[in-house]
Amino acid sequence: MLLRIGTLSFIGLIPGTITVVHAQDPDSTIVSKAEKAVVAGKCKEAERILTPLLARNPPAPLATAALARCAIYYDKRTEDGLGILAEGLRAQPNSSVLLRTRGNVYNELRMYDRAEEDLRLAVTHAGTEDERLKALNSRSWNLYTMRKFEDAFRIAQEAYALDSTSVGASNTLALASMELADTVSALAALRRNVELQPDNSAGWLNLGFVLAEAGQYTEALEAYAKADAKGSHSANLLNNIGYSLLQLGDRKGARQNIEASIRKDPYNAFAYRNLALLELRELSTDKACTALEKALSLGFTKTYGNEVIELRSAHCR
Repeated sequence: MLLRIGTLSFIGLIPGTITVVHAQDPDSTIVSKAEKAVVAGKCKEAERILTPLLARNPPAPLATAALARCAIYYDKRTEDGLGILAEGLRAQPNSSVLLRTRGNVYNELRMYDRAEEDLRLAVTHAGTEDERLKALNSRSWNLYTMRKFEDAFRIAQEAYALDSTSVGASNTLALASMELADTVSALAALRRNVELQPDNSAGWLNLGFVLAEAGQYTEALEAYAKADAKGSHSANLLNNIGYSLLQLGDRKGARQNIEASIRKDPYNAFAYRNLALLELRELSTDKACTALEKALSLGFTKTYGNEVIELRSAHCR
């Protein structure tokens, strides 16, 4: 086991992902301009651009969602962003866009049950095939992070049936397949992803993850190198690289990457698990036990299972 939510990039749940707006949508120009401002972290500029859509009664859901995402992911005002979404849902309780957006936020906050409530409704109320695809992808990912692998696989199959080029659907199918002991299918799905979108860094990151899960650490590092070249410089990538280097016996390189990952994201329970494994390799039991306790305090067990508890029982007093 390597990592799951919080350490694995997933298409469709990456903060700031630009919303696809169809050309026939009369608001597409406004939304597209605003999304560029959102991705740049310019929330006041995004709000100014979205003013005509926010002034409607009720406001346009895409505009409300964009404003909330900017508050949450760039201004670091999570409560304010959730308040924007709650207000929007009071006016439009069946908005698939708003339900999906809030469900994604709950997922990242590890509030998986709340996320499932919103994302199930987002699928039910999706008015277009495009929105249904996004809602299915978000729901399948949340089910995966809840460790409901068979359900995640089933919902991802629904998404894949809508669009066989969907990287999000293929990613979840692949990861659920790994958990269901079907490595061959997992690798086939992810290799298809990077063929379809060779410039997508998350696709290479996920392929590397599954290769490492299969014990193919050298090949995993090759995939991570491509992810890095395509623009992924995340804590997730560093943590993955560190684990593969550790498995290949490069403890110095492993430490550099795992510790760099923790500096970038000090709330990633799996990075501390990897750090603990490294400390155990170097016979630093006290440091390993400290890292294991940190992993547990960050909710490792709920998301990943009992491995850290078992490691603590085996090595710590």
